Amino acid sequence: MTIMRLYIIGNGFDLHHDLRTSYSDFGKFLNKRNIILYDQLRDYFGFEDVAGYCPEGAQLWSDFENSLALLDAETVYEAFRDSLANPGAESFRDRDWNTFAIEIGEVVESLTDGLFGMFSNFFKAVEYPQQEAFLNINPNARFLSFNYTKTLQEYYDVPASNVLHIHGEVSSGDEIILGHGLEPDTFAQPEAKPPEGLSVSTVI
Repeated sequence: MTIMRLYIIGNGFDLHHDLRTSYSDFGKFLNKRNIILYDQLRDYFGFEDVAGYCPEGAQLWSDFENSLALLDAETVYEAFRDSLANPGAESFRDRDWNTFAIEIGEVVESLTDGLFGMFSNFFKAVEYPQQEAFLNINPNARFLSFNYTKTLQEYYDVPASNVLHIHGEVSSGDEIILGHGLEPDTFAQPEAKPPEGLSVSTVI
């Protein structure tokens, strides 16, 4: 009977090989490549500043995916409330009816498609420093990878067909999956219930 070995690897594997693939590295990447998105993540999700300023209660980049569930909708509203149409204002024009929706739409676009695009670009830009393979890995084994990179192929000559990338692999053109901390039940509408304290014999 042939026994097939299975390896399950995560980002620690890439970090062990000196790849700059941590979420903190992603924050630094955004700070240099897309400061608007970087500021939105700081302002609307409370992420720390990669430059070193970390106020109490700030979200750590190391907990990036879970923190994507913590959008501060009130802060977003406050940032754009001046764009709400005010028909009583002297400067009001018909086009002002759509200003708020347009600006909020741009934020949504940035934090969805824009974020996914920059996340893919970040991993496409990952460099693989020249080095000897660190670990004794059988390239004929099977690999379950939570990474977006091709570290196994670069350093261990593992055939791509032996690796299943759970979240996709950027260089192959896979669709990238970026997780978050929201459970599906979050979107379920609660069952309608009558107010507490009512009596069956209440007369209207």
